[in-house]
Amino acid sequence: MLPQAAATVVIAGSDVFCMNPFERAKVCLLNRRPIPFVCNGKLDWPMLFRSREWLFTGGTLTFQTSFVHVGIFLTLKHYISPLIVKGDTPSFYESLQMGALIAAAQTVITYPLLTFRAKLHDQQAELFNAGKDRISTTRFFYELYRKNKLLLLYSGAMSRLVRGFVIATQDASALHNK
Repeated sequence: MLPQAAATVVIAGSDVFCMNPFERAKVCLLNRRPIPFVCNGKLDWPMLFRSREWLFTGGTLTFQTSFVHVGIFLTLKHYISPLIVKGDTPSFYESLQMGALIAAAQTVITYPLLTFRAKLHDQQAELFNAGKDRISTTRFFYELYRKNKLLLLYSGAMSRLVRGFVIATQDASALHNK
């Protein structure tokens, strides 16, 4: 289990540096918000290097969500493989079973975290562009709670479940054969 925990930490840590900036840019593009280092469709390199705070704001939440997501996958794979896989390598049907269980758990537990992260990135981008201080994660969560919008964090979960099923099935099969 220790190698899986170490892998989870490494993957989650790399997501902060590799995925967080892309997530922030994706949220801005989807919500038609300006990106501070893109002017007239071109990348402003000096501004990009000065925008480190913008790029990595929300990195802690990215680490946490990635840690939970990857941790669920590796933990469930470790515990359900012996219960499902009858031979040395999983059959297609056994991989489908593992993928379904893993995807369901990941969707129920981490999808609201991922949605929360995207909504927080959007809110922070809006505040950044308006020249205001960014909102804390705790404050943003409280605002969603106060407005009775926490269940909206599951909006779109079915498509995430289908996507997760396909990915988890392939990963469970591929990792079992390594």
